[in-house]
Amino acid sequence: MQHPNPDHPYGYTNMKYVSSLISGVGIFCVGTGLSVYHGIHGLLFPAPLDTLFWAYFVLGGSLLSEGATLMIALHSIKRGAEEKKESFKQFVLEGQDPSVNVVLMEDFAAVSCYSYFLLNYAFKKIFV
Repeated sequence: MQHPNPDHPYGYTNMKYVSSLISGVGIFCVGTGLSVYHGIHGLLFPAPLDTLFWAYFVLGGSLLSEGATLMIALHSIKRGAEEKKESFKQFVLEGQDPSVNVVLMEDFAAVSCYSYFLLNYAFKKIFV
């Protein structure tokens, strides 16, 4: 590990956070661009829906993978809380490693949204 110098007064240890931020922003921008493009294309050239099989398939796979990651994050946080003899809530709110909390919150949000979308597709199939 390199120490701080005049060119890098904060050292080199925060580079993983900066590169993660750049990667996340890049993925977000590409996703936003594709969503806007497909949204405008769908409004200008509407087409009837043939089947929702692939929507169920992709959402189900996403729910499984995000759910597995959420379970791993929950287990990791519970283990860390037990080691420090703290409650789960206290460990999350006062945690020293923000990356674990970020994974927990991101996966919780993703699982909640995927579940919501799957329920909407199911209600559409049942009631429409």
